Amino acid sequence: MSNPEQKVYELIYGDTDSYKGYGYSNHGSIHTDLVMSFKPKSVLDVGCGHNEFAINLRENRGVMSLGIDFACKSADKIADILDLPINDKEFDFITAWDVLEHLLEEQVDLAFAEMKRVSKKYAFTISCELASTPPPPGYKNHNLHQCAKPNDWWYDKLSPISTILRYPQDNRENLWIGHWNE
Repeated sequence: MSNPEQKVYELIYGDTDSYKGYGYSNHGSIHTDLVMSFKPKSVLDVGCGHNEFAINLRENRGVMSLGIDFACKSADKIADILDLPINDKEFDFITAWDVLEHLLEEQVDLAFAEMKRVSKKYAFTISCELASTPPPPGYKNHNLHQCAKPNDWWYDKLSPISTILRYPQDNRENLWIGHWNE
């Protein structure tokens, strides 16, 4: 399956003047201690942008970590969340910090299936709001958060395939933690 969103993000990451800060936000950094409380030996960070979360885990926490992104060349590996080049259950933990809302609605189930296939536990942040970052030229009226859905929608997607240990109680909070069901 070819991801139609990839071209949008290749343009964003290629336009260093207009989008110079894009992908550097490291949304997961505030959750590092919580992720580490699960004592993961390995962490896969998908949609890693400029890879700050995985690099921090490697350099400061001694955790084997890998950052994957389908468009940002700063990632350890260029690959799509819909087709991860990772062995089954290779990683203890998978993270996706403000990534899932960028998928098309019809891609969410496949993304979760791939994430479940390669990992045992997860931690996500998911924005429920439309993006404020403008799209690149040629994508007028294209919101970067293609799947800005309420938390109940995400809960209904995750609950049949995982045990959710923590989830947002309202749309201001967005941290999800759990483990995949076998």
